[in-house]
Amino acid sequence: MRRVDLLTLGLVLSILVGIALRVVRFQDIPPGLYRDQAYNAMDAQETLKGNFRLFYSTNFGREPLFIWLTAFSLLIWGPSPLAARFPSLIAGIPTLFTLYGVTKELYGRRVAVWATAVLSVTVWHIHFSRVGFRAILVPLFSSLSVWLVARSLRTGRDWLLAMGGVAAGALIYTYISARAVVIPAVLFLLYVWWRHRSLHIPTLRQWMLFTLPAVVTMAPFFIYAATHWEEVFLRIQVAESVFTSPQPLRMLGNNVVGALGMFLIRGDFLSRHNVPFRPVFDPALGAMFCIGLWLSIQRFKNEYAAAFLLIWVPSMLIPTILTKDCPHFIRGIGILPFLTIFPALGLDWVWRKIASIRGEATASIAVLGILLISLLSTVRDYFYRYPTFPETCYRFECAGVEMASEINAYLEKGWTKGMVFVRDRPGRNDRQVFVQLQLWKDVVNAHYLIPDSPGFNVPGASEIESIPPQPDLPMVYYGWYNQYYPDFWLPDLHAWLPPHSLVQVSEGPWAITHQDWSPHPAYLKFVATPFHPPDHFLASFDEGLSLVSGCIVQEDERFTLRLIWHASQRVSQDYHVFIHYERNGHIIAQADGPFAAGYYPTSKWRAGDFFYDERVLFVPLILPEDRIWGGLYLLPTGERLPVVKAATEVQDNRVALLMKLCSQEVAQ
Repeated sequence: MRRVDLLTLGLVLSILVGIALRVVRFQDIPPGLYRDQAYNAMDAQETLKGNFRLFYSTNFGREPLFIWLTAFSLLIWGPSPLAARFPSLIAGIPTLFTLYGVTKELYGRRVAVWATAVLSVTVWHIHFSRVGFRAILVPLFSSLSVWLVARSLRTGRDWLLAMGGVAAGALIYTYISARAVVIPAVLFLLYVWWRHRSLHIPTLRQWMLFTLPAVVTMAPFFIYAATHWEEVFLRIQVAESVFTSPQPLRMLGNNVVGALGMFLIRGDFLSRHNVPFRPVFDPALGAMFCIGLWLSIQRFKNEYAAAFLLIWVPSMLIPTILTKDCPHFIRGIGILPFLTIFPALGLDWVWRKIASIRGEATASIAVLGILLISLLSTVRDYFYRYPTFPETCYRFECAGVEMASEINAYLEKGWTKGMVFVRDRPGRNDRQVFVQLQLWKDVVNAHYLIPDSPGFNVPGASEIESIPPQPDLPMVYYGWYNQYYPDFWLPDLHAWLPPHSLVQVSEGPWAITHQDWSPHPAYLKFVATPFHPPDHFLASFDEGLSLVSGCIVQEDERFTLRLIWHASQRVSQDYHVFIHYERNGHIIAQADGPFAAGYYPTSKWRAGDFFYDERVLFVPLILPEDRIWGGLYLLPTGERLPVVKAATEVQDNRVALLMKLCSQEVAQ
C-alpha cells in the first residue's frame, strides 16, 4: 500500500476514534448538568421566545454564540441535559478537521495526521466536547481562521483570507478568553516584520482582505459593548486575579509554575474541567511533546510555523496565568488545538528516525503503538475512573438533575432519565409537588429541566405560580437539608403535608453547596399518599405510637420487612425500631435503627400521620417455625417502649410479626 494511502487510512481512523470518544456514553459522562450549562439553556429558551441578544447578562454575562447554538439544539431534542450539551459535540468534532487543515498547511500531511490523532485522544478536548461550556468554540474558530489564512497565503485565493477574517471576528462571540487572541496576533505580526525587516508584509491588500471582514463581523458586539461596558466586562471585574491579590507576585509565580506543569505533571484539579490533576498529556505523548517543543525552539528563528506555535501557546495561557486556580482548563482552552502539534512533531521525528533505519512500516507501527498507549490511558482515565469519583457528580450538581427527573416522572411532564427526545406532555393535575425555596435556589439546573405545571409549586419563588397545598391530593415534598440547620425543612413539611397521609422518607443524592462544602444529602424527599388504615392495628405502644401492619418481601437471602407505623399524638422522645429474627429461641438475624435514617425521628412526627418503615435482614434459609419480633426502644438506655395492646403474641415488650408476604402492589 502506498504511503499516501496509509496517511489517508490514518486520518480516517483518527477521525473515527475521535468521534467515538466524543459520542460514546454522551448522555452519561460527565453526569449531571452544571448551573452554567443550565443558564445557557434557559437563555436559549428565552431566545426562542424572541429575546435575541448580542450578549446575555445573566450569570455574570456570557457571549452569545453558544447560546444561539443551544437554541437550535432545543428545537431538536427539547429541554434536556442532552440539548444543553449537544452544541459542544458539534463544535468539538469539526475541530478535528480544522486542526488537520491548519497543520497540513504549516507542516504537511503526515504531521497533520499525527496532530489529528493526538487531539482525538486528548482528554482535555474530549471532555469539553461533551460538557456544554461555550469555551469549546474557541479552538474551533481560532483553528478555522488560521487554516483559512494560511491556505489563502499559499494558494493566493483572496476569498479564503476574507473568510479567515470572518472566523477571527466570530471569536469575540465565543468565550471571554478569546479576547486574548489579539496578543499572539500582534506578537506574530511583529515577528514577521522582524524576519523580513519590512512593514510591507503582509501587503496592504492582504491587510484589508482580512481586517475588514473581521471588523464587520465584530462590529455589532463592539457597538453593544460600548453602551454596556460594565455588563460585558463584569466577569473580568469579579474574577480573582493577580491584580486583586494581596500578594500579586507570589500568585503570579505560582501560576507560572502551575501553567508550566500542566502539560506533564499536574493538570486542572477541578473535576468539572478535567479528570482531577491529570496533566494534559500522558507519559507517552508527554515525551513526544517535549521532543516537538525542543524542535520548535530550535527552528524559531527560521520557521514561521514554529514561531507561530511558540507565540500562540504562551500568549493564550495568559488568561489562566493571571487568575486564580491556575491551571484552569476553561480559561486556558485557547491553546487548543494548536498545542497538539507539538507532540505531532515529536511523533514525526520518531517516525523519521525509525524509518531511516528500519523502514516506514516499522516507523508507522512504532508511532501507532505510542498513540495506542495514549488511547488506552484516555479510555481508562476518562471512561472508567472519572465517572466513579463522587466529586464528579458533586461538581456537575447531579442532585438537581435527579430531583428534576423524579418530579417530572411523578407529574408525567418534561424530561426524565433515559429520554432522548422531549415532547410536551399534558402532565397530571391530580398530584402535587412542593419544593422549599432554599432548595430551589441551590438546584439551578432544575429550573431549566422542570417545565411549568399546575402540580409544581415553590412557595416564595416569583417565577413559579404556586398554589396552596390540596389536602386531598398525594404530594411529594422536597426539603432543603443542611447539617448546620438540620430542621430547616420541618416547619414547611408540617404546614404543607396533607393530613393523615402515609409518609415515606428518603434522602436525596449527596452534594456540596456554597452553604456547606462537605458532602451531604442535597434534600430530603417526603412522599405523602392517601391511606386508609385497617380497622384494627397490629399493636399499640405507649406514647400514642402504633404498629399498623407489616409484611415481608423475600429475594434469595435478602429479607425485607415493610412496616407501617402511626402516631396518634406528638411523641416526646426519639425511639428506635428493633427487629429480631429467631430460630428455636435464638436470634439469628436482627436489624435496628432510627426511623428515616435519623432524619425524621419520632419526636418530629406530626400527630395523625402514618409512617412507612423498611428493615432488611439477611437470612440464608427460612423455616416454618422461625419467629419475627419487633418493637421500639430508647437508644441511650436500651429501655423498650411498653406494649399497651396487641393482636399477636407479646414477649418482653416486643410483638410477634406475621410472616405475611406483601401484595404485588405493595412490593413494588
